[in-house]
Amino acid sequence: MTYQFADLNGTKIHYEVQGQGTAVTLIHAGIADLRMWDDQMESFTAVHQTLRYDMRGWGQTPRPEGDFHHHDDLRTLLNHLGIEKTAVVGCSFGGKVAIDFALAYPEMVSALVLVGAALGGYEWTDEWLAAQDEAVEAAAARGDLAAAAELEAQIWFDGLTRTPDQVDPAIRQRAYGLSLHTLALPEEGGRPLRSEPAAIERLAEIQVPVAIFVGAHDVADIHAIANVLQSHCPLAQGITILHDTAHLPNMERPSTFNKLALNFLKKAAWCSTIYAILPHQSEVGAWVEETENGCTLPHITMAGTWDDFSGEKRQQRLRNKFGNVHVLYTAHFAEDEAAQTSTSVVVLENVGAVVGDGRWVNQQSLPSRTFTNPEHKRLIETSLQEWQTGIVPVLRPPWARPGWYARAASWIQETLQAQGTPVVKPLETVRNWCLSYVMRAQTSNGSFYFKTVADLPLFVNEAVVVAKLAQLFPEHILTPVAIHAEQDWMLIPELPQTVGWGAALQQRQRFMRQFVELQKTAVAHIGTLLDSGCHDRRLDWMQTQIEPLITAPYCQQDLTSAEIAELITLIPYLQNLLAELANAPIPQTLLHGDLHGGNVGIVEGKFIYFDWTDACISHPFFDMVDIFLRGIRPCKQNCAMPIWRNGRPLPPCPNCCKFGQWPR
Repeated sequence: MTYQFADLNGTKIHYEVQGQGTAVTLIHAGIADLRMWDDQMESFTAVHQTLRYDMRGWGQTPRPEGDFHHHDDLRTLLNHLGIEKTAVVGCSFGGKVAIDFALAYPEMVSALVLVGAALGGYEWTDEWLAAQDEAVEAAAARGDLAAAAELEAQIWFDGLTRTPDQVDPAIRQRAYGLSLHTLALPEEGGRPLRSEPAAIERLAEIQVPVAIFVGAHDVADIHAIANVLQSHCPLAQGITILHDTAHLPNMERPSTFNKLALNFLKKAAWCSTIYAILPHQSEVGAWVEETENGCTLPHITMAGTWDDFSGEKRQQRLRNKFGNVHVLYTAHFAEDEAAQTSTSVVVLENVGAVVGDGRWVNQQSLPSRTFTNPEHKRLIETSLQEWQTGIVPVLRPPWARPGWYARAASWIQETLQAQGTPVVKPLETVRNWCLSYVMRAQTSNGSFYFKTVADLPLFVNEAVVVAKLAQLFPEHILTPVAIHAEQDWMLIPELPQTVGWGAALQQRQRFMRQFVELQKTAVAHIGTLLDSGCHDRRLDWMQTQIEPLITAPYCQQDLTSAEIAELITLIPYLQNLLAELANAPIPQTLLHGDLHGGNVGIVEGKFIYFDWTDACISHPFFDMVDIFLRGIRPCKQNCAMPIWRNGRPLPPCPNCCKFGQWPR
């Protein structure tokens, strides 16, 4: 460790800076000092220039007389070190300072990681916490710093729902020691000034990605602050609850915290530029901005990857600049992983008045214009042609066409209103891409999700299929609140919990076993399921598709003659595998088609299966692929086989064992 001191702002700031790369600054909690980040330094400095320091009045940084702002101290330290921009990680009171710094010096902040953060202007309401704080002050006043530090450890390290013997004793001792050291520091010195207006009133000004971490056992007010931050910071990325931790999760679960925080910072380093094609309200025309070097499309720039802004966040940022617009579709997308940049062009509708230096162009005036990016000119030309003729690509989904959003939004609002659950907040776009469109409707009786999928041969009419599945398997399929069969629209209630992509193996085995029971029941309903729209993908049909697929020109276009010949030899081999699987005594039945933890929810202890876009009738083994294919020993994949065997011996079937991995 290479600790240093810097004479700045009338004090000597104690700090350490290590590593190369983009800068990250760590700000400690009020019950600790820079040592609370010991378990972060190795991981963080491997990829970032990492600064940690003792705030004025903590650790080894004295607090001389004179009023001050903590965020001004940080700015002065960064200037001293030549750091122009940094991501800021703040815990507890350090989180409050991080927020104040981002508001005071937004040009110096690339991202925020807030860990059990406090918040300027928030009114604390927890009576238990207030009583504990009074006990700490009383113990300190009578000189019993050990008792005061123990109380602090109980509040902030043990948390609300744990006793001292339920936490790691070594880490607890570290936290106790940090608190004891902090309590022993002299109280005299300068007074920190309040920021006015308070940060809680200015959160909408924070225009960088924000990650929010909270320990599951932390006090209620900290959880409430996290909800305020998530609701009011425009680029908040959601709240991550770290289980088995309280107020200092980076100390209790350093590996988990480091991984999550560094992954967030990696994404936040990206810069995404979104250009917009704005159509004229009443004429065939598009708005362009004029610069010294030529015309360009109007745009917004955001920190983060494209995936961070594929839904409501992107929509909201565009509305902040262009009014109550709606994204129809993405006309162009490109990314550069090395430079960590992405650019896209989106086509909007509902464009009102536009401001700025620019003009409307049409099919007559466009050719004479010079563009800084020739691709923009080509995209405008294509859009103008579509608007003039009304002819659009066949594969463009309905939601990418003018007027669709207004019709869908009206259906959602009218349907829920008729059922006595009126929508109380603006509809949120959760997903808008080429395959599906999802919106969230918040009502007086909870949230509901609207979904529709593209009209492609691969997909079913999900609204109709789900309605039928809910009739057949009501315990394990969400019953739609309403469907519009002709449009393939459906409204379903929000699931309180999903299993998630990273589910543990035992959890995957449990929901697979339950799903196999559902599949066994579905065998008796194959005719009904086919009539409802499930695709027929039974093995005899699949055998007929092998040769046409492999010999199709698009499958061979990038292959050498030798590779094509080798591929052709696979035709009889694959056909024989399917025939062998068809002859095995496992019946063909309902197939989800995309079964993984992200498409499984939990309600009252039962697994709920959703996202039935790929529903078909085929062999049940294919639904095991996403769950068990990679990195799982065959013996661990056997969870479903006893259900199919039902106590009966199975005949030898060496190749189909590769699909199902049951014991022979």
